[in-house]
Amino acid sequence: MRSSKKVQKALSSYILVKLNARDPQVKQIGQVRFIPVMVFYSPKGKEVKRYIGYKKEDQLLKILKLHAKP
Repeated sequence: MRSSKKVQKALSSYILVKLNARDPQVKQIGQVRFIPVMVFYSPKGKEVKRYIGYKKEDQLLKILKLHAKP
């Protein structure tokens, strides 16, 4: 599924990382227990918030807006 232009624009200010959650080492380091999962980190690498499960476009946009830099 392709992202809408609104989602693409909102994501442009983020650094996106896609990991293979089937890799045991990735699971352990990232504490991935469920997929899909979206994890937000502070600039210092501290986990800020974790969202589990598929998000509809409007939900995703709200989440991205919430975590956007001021």
